[in-house]
Amino acid sequence: MARIKLNSNFFHTPEGQPIESYAVNPQAEAFSTAGASRRIDNKKLRRFVQGWSDGIGIARKRREQGIGINGLRDADAETRFDHASLPYLRVAGTGEAGHFRKFFQFGGDLYVATEDNYASDAEGLAKIYKFTISGTDWNAAVTIAGHGSGGNTEGVRHFDTVVMKGQVISVVSAGDPEHDGGNEGEETELHLVRTSDFSTVVLSKNNISNTNILPTAITRRSNEDDFTARLCVFGSTLLIAATDAAGVITVYKSTDAHSATEGSQATIATIGFISGASGTSGGEDHIRGFVVWKDPNTAGIPAAALISTELNIFLLDVANNAISELFPTGFLTGGPADGRMVVGSNGNLYFARGENIVEASVAGLGQINIRNVGPATRTTLPNTAQALDATLSGHGDGLVSSKQGFPTFLYGGSPDWLYVAYGGTTSGKKKSILAMDYNTKAWHSVYYDDGTTFNDDGDGRIWGMILSSADDGVQRLHWWQEGASLGPGSNSVHFYIEEPERPPRQRVESTDNGFKATGYIEFAEDDHGDPQISTAILESRIDAEDLGADTDADYMEHKYGLDGGNWDANDLGDFFSGTKTLSFGTSGRGVSAKTARHRLNFARDAGDVTQTPLLNEFEVVVRTKLGTLKGFRVPIDIGRTATEEGIRPQDVIDRLETIHNSVTLVPFDRDPDTGFTSEVQVELTSLQLQTTEGGSATAFNAQSSRGGVAVVSIEEVL
Repeated sequence: MARIKLNSNFFHTPEGQPIESYAVNPQAEAFSTAGASRRIDNKKLRRFVQGWSDGIGIARKRREQGIGINGLRDADAETRFDHASLPYLRVAGTGEAGHFRKFFQFGGDLYVATEDNYASDAEGLAKIYKFTISGTDWNAAVTIAGHGSGGNTEGVRHFDTVVMKGQVISVVSAGDPEHDGGNEGEETELHLVRTSDFSTVVLSKNNISNTNILPTAITRRSNEDDFTARLCVFGSTLLIAATDAAGVITVYKSTDAHSATEGSQATIATIGFISGASGTSGGEDHIRGFVVWKDPNTAGIPAAALISTELNIFLLDVANNAISELFPTGFLTGGPADGRMVVGSNGNLYFARGENIVEASVAGLGQINIRNVGPATRTTLPNTAQALDATLSGHGDGLVSSKQGFPTFLYGGSPDWLYVAYGGTTSGKKKSILAMDYNTKAWHSVYYDDGTTFNDDGDGRIWGMILSSADDGVQRLHWWQEGASLGPGSNSVHFYIEEPERPPRQRVESTDNGFKATGYIEFAEDDHGDPQISTAILESRIDAEDLGADTDADYMEHKYGLDGGNWDANDLGDFFSGTKTLSFGTSGRGVSAKTARHRLNFARDAGDVTQTPLLNEFEVVVRTKLGTLKGFRVPIDIGRTATEEGIRPQDVIDRLETIHNSVTLVPFDRDPDTGFTSEVQVELTSLQLQTTEGGSATAFNAQSSRGGVAVVSIEEVL
């Protein structure tokens, strides 16, 4: 016989009946699937697949919430497809000269508008180059504008180029289209010039606005300020926007800028002006974007011409020569990226706001829904008065430090991806090209410059992109970049990636269409479903193709960190063709951690750019060991307890029922008479009464003589 203490009440056990203890498993058995066995049916192990479809910028998986399950903290590997690979190879263009201003396509070919380097004693020219894949890439230059005599006091600027009705039309700061010394005009004026065959260049409009619209001293262009003048084709109308030296933007329109008559004076009408940052003509607005927005999913809503600055996006009423703000004042705050915009192939409008991209879609006539789609941070948009969707947040937790910055260019011409040039804006921030899936809003790395060339810190930025095919029919993603190390007297640098949207195993093998030597995937930190419980991490396993037998060929390296430690804290080993499972801990016993970060470093045969490891699946095998919980099966002698404690038998039963119904835990001491504290907090999970009746017929005497046994189950919870 023993005495126990439960919720400050003493109870006595029957003679010769022991207290039984047992282990409590607080976790329910997982449901098994019918039919063929699956990895989730394993009762001993938990097997977590580390996917990559959620893209980069996700610091932590939150498995129970279903957040970031297939997320990556960071990567420069190609992760847009079912199988991951090394990053696609960057190829340097050749033959380019000057500063690139705008990629465009004409007649099925790719061209770039440029302006020359210039100095006070040298002549500068505005030119157009054609891209061909054979020999020198950029060739067949045509001069659009320049100076026939008198030097280059201020320089020639090539602000923008569009295609309209079979004509290539450029806006420049010079009046000598044929470069013959005549009709020069003023260097501070804006002029429209056009060509249809890249042999004959004529004036479309001399002196668009007023004399001296540009500053007297023009230095090397600054893409930070974007374009002083921009063009936009709106149906059969050419729209021209120009910023004067005071920061006022005036928009003009012309219906005959494409006219075949040499020297034709295009009909230009003033639509209106946009004031600067101060709200007056003395502000600092710059033209960040000029687009035609027509959502193909909204029938009956007409196309709109939009012009953006770093302060707002404006709606142009071309028919009535009026301008109105699309968003309330203050929505854009004048940041270095604010207002850069493009229309995606899905019909939505995308523009930069701070470090992130905002997606705008038409919800109805006069109603626009917007949301932040990343990639920098999770933020919510401010409430506005225009029925804007302010409840949606961005995708992910944010980019790693080396990739932070702001968008420098947006390209929306791909059917599946929004391409964004990002970063390179301050010291230590490397430039990259990111691709956002239009459907999932997941961000993936397309190109990352690790800083080994062209001073990727500071002013090293990407300013233009286009997805185009050349005369060989191969799709390429083109871009140009510039940096402080290039200097004001240096040219833009052009690069491209071949077949950027073709999965790795489907690409045509060639020296240009290859893969970088190294790459990496850093998976989001994994809490294994419960960050409060330590887990034994036992193995990592891969399903991969094209691995070699050793580090002289294609292989992958697995590094990891535990409980918040950096990814490179531990080196698990290498995956080869004959080694696709790696074990953690001494003799494969595992390592204990609540969370883990895993990184796979890819490497190829150094002598073969066409090779890459192909990763189909990466799995981590763990065993979760929950803390030991105890349970007790205690028989209680009702009659003896009543006698020893000086209460009625019914009082004993009432006390047990009160404990059974308790919402909070109750203290339990198995050996209260030993003098040692052994109290634990428990719940009474079951109460079984086996009572007997005796004595007189009175109710009082019957209750006082009630006996029997109460069997209770007592279990720890924590």
